[in-house]
Amino acid sequence: MSRKALKQKEGFLSLSEIEDMRRNLSSNPRDLLLFDFATQTGLRIKDILELKVGAVNKMLPGDSLQDSGISFDYPFGSKVTETLYKSIQDYIAAEKIDDSKPDEFVFKSRKGKGPLRLSSVSHMIRTWFDREGLNGIQGAATLRKVWENYYSPIFLERPSSVSSGQGAYELKPIETSTLYERVYKELLETIVSGRIRPGEKLVADQIAEQMQVSVMPVREAMHRLEAQGFITSLGRKGSVANRLSKENLEEILQIRLILEPLAAEAATRNINKDVLLRLTALQQECFKSTDADETFRINKEFHHLLYLQSRRPILLEVIESLWNRISPYLHIYARYRDNNALNNSKNYHQKILEGLMEKNTEAVCEWLRKDLSEAAHLIGFNLP
Repeated sequence: MSRKALKQKEGFLSLSEIEDMRRNLSSNPRDLLLFDFATQTGLRIKDILELKVGAVNKMLPGDSLQDSGISFDYPFGSKVTETLYKSIQDYIAAEKIDDSKPDEFVFKSRKGKGPLRLSSVSHMIRTWFDREGLNGIQGAATLRKVWENYYSPIFLERPSSVSSGQGAYELKPIETSTLYERVYKELLETIVSGRIRPGEKLVADQIAEQMQVSVMPVREAMHRLEAQGFITSLGRKGSVANRLSKENLEEILQIRLILEPLAAEAATRNINKDVLLRLTALQQECFKSTDADETFRINKEFHHLLYLQSRRPILLEVIESLWNRISPYLHIYARYRDNNALNNSKNYHQKILEGLMEKNTEAVCEWLRKDLSEAAHLIGFNLP
């Protein structure tokens, strides 16, 4: 039996095939949202079609579906992913959905106020697969398997950290179901969090041993990280985590001072009470934190949640890449300085939050620029 025939028999989709389908659905916010609900939550199609505007409008990244009042037949439940949240926001913007009609169905019939019919959705899903040349795959059942294989709570539960005693950093063993992507994400997170320090050497064989995987997916991940500018290959001697020069830092700051206020300005106009409550909770959590790494984790979540409200996915992607470039330095240098910079950042966030509550875009952007500039100063002060 050929590999393609076997995949069709098992109803299995690779991550690249999932990404291709999402890309082809991106021009249709309704179809993309339906696809994401089916693949990233585990909800059955009949339950997705019963979703109401009031419940979906309030969803935020990390929220439990049960907390949103959605029935779920899987014992461990599921959460709203950032990908799903972005699709929700794009759909809300495209359809001009507001809170005035909370009892309307999200996926309503074009001919009436009722939900889409199951037969119509089954036809839609078959069309998606046919477009990708994946004939013979069971539609809705295959989409649910995507969730089971990649996004279910049991699958996403990571094993404990394992150290081989090689290097100052630790890497987690990787499950084989999504090997290439999981290896890449673990390595990226280890670099961004500063556990792999700028200038530190990375050897594929040693990394594979720590992760308990073969060396091939590690090499693929390292090629990807090199293409993104995080590491530099030394040939047979391995690779090294890239350092950030003061010139690089200044350029990144200049770009951030343009892009992030742009996202914050749009977000201020779109902000709602639920997001303000979440940002307020993060701010309170940040004030209580005394650990530098934890503070920066909350800091990133605060900024990311704010920028998500801009509903500009391309802008968010660029901002995220710049954050990743400087994150290792923020984590490293915060451990060796006093708390003044951290406290200033917390105060800036409070001012940003007050500006959001007043829908004052000028105040939000002013305090955001101060926050970004001080963070850059914190890094630049310690660069050679």
